Order: sequence, then C-alpha cells, then structure tokens
Amino acid sequence: MSYERKPISAPRLRGAALSAVVSLANRPIAGQAVRKKMLDSIGIDELRSAPLDSEAPVPFPLHAAPSHSTVGNDAPSEMAKRCVRATYPQEGFHFTTIADYAKAYRGLSVNPEEVARNLLAAIDRTDLEEPALRAFIACDPNDVITQAKASAQRWSQGTPRSVLDGVPVAIKDEIDQVPYPTTVGTSFLGTGTAPADGTVVARLRAAGALLIGKTNMHEIGLGTTGVNPHHGTARNPYNPKYATGGSSSGSAAAVAAGLCPVAVGADGGGSIRIPASF
Repeated sequence: MSYERKPISAPRLRGAALSAVVSLANRPIAGQAVRKKMLDSIGIDELRSAPLDSEAPVPFPLHAAPSHSTVGNDAPSEMAKRCVRATYPQEGFHFTTIADYAKAYRGLSVNPEEVARNLLAAIDRTDLEEPALRAFIACDPNDVITQAKASAQRWSQGTPRSVLDGVPVAIKDEIDQVPYPTTVGTSFLGTGTAPADGTVVARLRAAGALLIGKTNMHEIGLGTTGVNPHHGTARNPYNPKYATGGSSSGSAAAVAAGLCPVAVGADGGGSIRIPASF
C-alpha cells in the first residue's frame, strides 16, 4: 500500500463541547453517525480498506531456540532467577525463551509452580534494589501460584493447553486483567477490580499463560519517557540511571531484566517501539 497519506482534518474539542460529543457518540443509535464521522475524518476507514498488495505478514514469526538455550545448562530452579545487575557476556544476555520453558516443562525437569515461586522472589528483589526496578505496579502472589499449580498439573498429565502453558507473561496496566484494577498509570483510575479480562489477556489465559501481574507505564500513555510519579519510574535494567522509554515502560523492563520472556504492551505512537530501542 502507499505510504503517502493525505492530510487529515479533525475538529478540536474541549470542555463542554467535547463532553457533549462524547456523550452523543456513546449512544447506541444516534451515536453511529458521529462515530462514523470520527473514524472517517482521521482516516481509519480509509486505512481499513487499503489493499495489502504483496506485503503479506510473516505467518510464523517464532523461531527455534538458539544453540545457547539455557535449558540443560542451568539447574532447573535457576530458570526464573535471572534478574537485574547480572554480569552479561559481551555478545549479549542469553534470555530464556518460550521454547526453553516449554522444553523444560515437557521434560518435567522443572514445573510452572517452581518457576512461579522463584519469579515472585525475583520481582520482590528488584523492588528492594536502589533504585528499584519498578517493572510491576501490581502482582498478586496467590493468584500467580494458583495459576501455576493448575499449569503444573496439566503438564504432569500431558495435557498442556499450548506452548505458552505456564510461561510467565506480564500485562501493561492499560489492559484489563482479573483480579487487578486498571489504573492506566494514574492515581485516580482503577479504584476497583477489572470486571473481566481484556481480549488479549483472555486469549493468553485460555492458552495457559502464567499471567504474573500488571506492569508500570507512563501515565495514561501520554509520554515517551516512562517516568511515573504515582507508581515510581521503571528503570532500565542495563543501567538503572537510564530510562526505559515509554509508554510501555514496565513491560519492557520486565522482559529486559529476564523476569519473563513475554510482556504485553500497546503502541499508539511509539509506546512499544521506543522502549524496545532503549
């Protein structure tokens, strides 16, 4: 598709006018025309109908575990102990991958409950550092262990739900996940527990992923540094004096610190790409 986009023109609203338009847009019938106008004016409808041409997405983005896979090289109980301040080899830190976890679980050399207990201890240690990593703003040990025990039982019975079963996954705190509130990095939102999992969380849960908690983020995602005055600022685990970038700061810090191989972020203007580059 062409990357030459024509300029968009959308109204700028604030105060009472913005409140009135939002109220109208939320109405099931009368709001349809308003919502369609909004999507059309910012180019979303045009983007949805744009042809893909020959730029089809890669169907199988995952690759086999590298030859330096940690499984078999370390004691099983060490799998979830990798954390900040490690001495990294010059060629880079060899992360534990999804494939590593699946191989270890399949061979019963380690189980998800053991990994979960080591991981919870590792998260606690990162927040006792000076300065604290602050990758997570909420982690419920009881919920994590409950999930891990169920996953361990599935693996022991030879009935894992998927390759993700028991693999630690962290969730950015703008996506609903039971049993946590969704603060979106603020001090005033998320006063109660989310009523249901967001779609991506529900699908990860259905695949058996070990959902380990909510990660820090730039307040409401409206910034690129990851600095958060309410939950503490997530630190770059390669150098705690440096920022992680944002807004998916905590998710990036958790993966970069080796706490989990996967974390969910959200990117509307660089919120994943900026921490990835940092």
